[in-house]
Amino acid sequence: MKILYLCSVNTNKWEIMCVVNVKMDDKAFELLRPCFNGDTAMQVWLEKTLHKAVIEYTEEFRDRRERESERTKVLQKLQMLKDNPNADIEMGGILGKPRKGFSWDKLREDAIYEKYGV
Repeated sequence: MKILYLCSVNTNKWEIMCVVNVKMDDKAFELLRPCFNGDTAMQVWLEKTLHKAVIEYTEEFRDRRERESERTKVLQKLQMLKDNPNADIEMGGILGKPRKGFSWDKLREDAIYEKYGV
C-alpha cells in the first residue's frame, strides 16, 4: 500500500491541506511512475486529478439530488390532479409556471437551428 500525502506549496513552505490514505496496487503505482519527471510531478498530477474527480462527483450528486427534487414536485402535482378536477387550472398548467428565463421564442429558435441549422 502506498500512502499519498496531498499538499500545497505556499511561500516556499509545505502546508498540509489534507492527508489522504490511498490504497494503490504497487504494480500499478510503478507503472505510473515512469510517466512523470519525478515524484513531485506525479504528486501534482494526482492532486489535480483527485480534485477534478471530487468536483465532478459532487456536481453529479447535486444534479441528481436536484432532479429527484423536481421529480418529487411533479409527482405531487400529478397527485393533486387526481384528487381535484380543477387542480390543473389552479396550478397554472400541469407542470406549473415555466422556469425563470423561459422563452417560447428561444425554444422555437433552438428547435429551428437544431432541425435546419439556420
